[in-house]
Amino acid sequence: MVNDAGSGNTAGEFKIAAVTPEADAMLEALDSNLEVTFSADVDPKTLTAQSIRVIDLMNHRPVSGKLSYDAALRTAKFVPFDGWMPDGHYKATVQHRVTSSPAGKHLPATFSWEFDAPSPPPQIFHTQPYEEETDVSPKTSIQVLFSDFMDSTTITNATFQLFDSTGFAVSAKVVAPREPAPGMGHDGGHKLSLRAAGEVLQPGSDHAVLTPLAELKLNTKYTAKLANTIRSLKVTSFPGKEWSFTTAAIKSSSVLIGSDQEDEATAVVANGAGVYMLGQTNSALKSDSVSLGGQDLFLTKRDADGKEIWLTQFGSSGFDVGQGLAVDKDGSAYVAGLSDPNYGVPAPVTFAPLAVDGVLYKFSATGQLIKKVQLGATTGFAVAERVIVDDAGNVYVSGSFDQKLAGTVSLGGTDVFLAKYDAELNRVWLETKGTVGSENGGRIALGRDGSFYW
Repeated sequence: MVNDAGSGNTAGEFKIAAVTPEADAMLEALDSNLEVTFSADVDPKTLTAQSIRVIDLMNHRPVSGKLSYDAALRTAKFVPFDGWMPDGHYKATVQHRVTSSPAGKHLPATFSWEFDAPSPPPQIFHTQPYEEETDVSPKTSIQVLFSDFMDSTTITNATFQLFDSTGFAVSAKVVAPREPAPGMGHDGGHKLSLRAAGEVLQPGSDHAVLTPLAELKLNTKYTAKLANTIRSLKVTSFPGKEWSFTTAAIKSSSVLIGSDQEDEATAVVANGAGVYMLGQTNSALKSDSVSLGGQDLFLTKRDADGKEIWLTQFGSSGFDVGQGLAVDKDGSAYVAGLSDPNYGVPAPVTFAPLAVDGVLYKFSATGQLIKKVQLGATTGFAVAERVIVDDAGNVYVSGSFDQKLAGTVSLGGTDVFLAKYDAELNRVWLETKGTVGSENGGRIALGRDGSFYW
């Protein structure tokens, strides 16, 4: 506090008894009042916008507000019209022209002091699951991203909880990963990350994770709660947060299958024996796999929860594509696609590209490659796009070609074909359709009477 005219306080003198907040202190909250308490009753006519002023020192402008007087407490209160600026710095001044009543004594001097406004209360930037989200996996963890760094010691199982629809608290583990100390380079991306050995950490975190110790119930509404006793590192109070989500009605799971390069899943088939997935990869999928060429194929069988039963990576030294997948009643799998042997081959002026031929593979129920057959393109390209298998084990393949396929010549542009193979992949017949324009190999379906829809 600064007394511009010297204190000169003597017994019985009219003076300022207290100010709130005190000099160099902070307002309790952004909606707190500025208060000046006097030693005697005040003549309210001398309490004006000129006699009690507040300056915003960060923006160098006066603060407009409402001034009131509580005679019982001998306290003048100032409330800014637009509220206090978060993290603002202010200077308040009480002019000596303020007088007591009824004695009419002036303050002995003009008083000035500076104070600060607090930071805004921390808010929630993001939650996962989000509010009122449905079809949430029962294996989910509840994640929260705060707008500020929070005191990790205040985020515990007592302040971050999950309740089921009956109000029962779910047993869970709470983690609030600490962040690097100021100047250590917080990444700003709000991502969970491993910290380098010996790195200095501050006791705060801008995110927290609650992981249930067991799977949640299906088709159940859960409510996550963050208590208002959580504090930021700036010791700013948190208003608390509560939100709900609902788990999926049926159990589901997701599994990542892939390499360190680009991968793609192209077909999936499920039956009583398991789930089969066909895809393409540009690298080795497993530590014991070998990349065979520019792009390989992979076929994997999984159980109902996605756990691997077997996985095989296959193809040529060129560029392979897998598009069709079928599984018979014995668990044998059939893959349809194409193989491009020109990938990576130097192309001098005299180079004549090899045909890009369609291929058909058969795998055993345990994932062993039994047989591979070429469709028979001698020039141009052919691609097997769809494959189905009937109860007798006969295999039907559809696709397209643009020049010559197994002795058949295209009528123009791209024609389509449908071929039948027996269970050992011996071709039974081949039929083509086309016009002088272009057609694409479409879907095929097998009717109950053995008819085809192509």
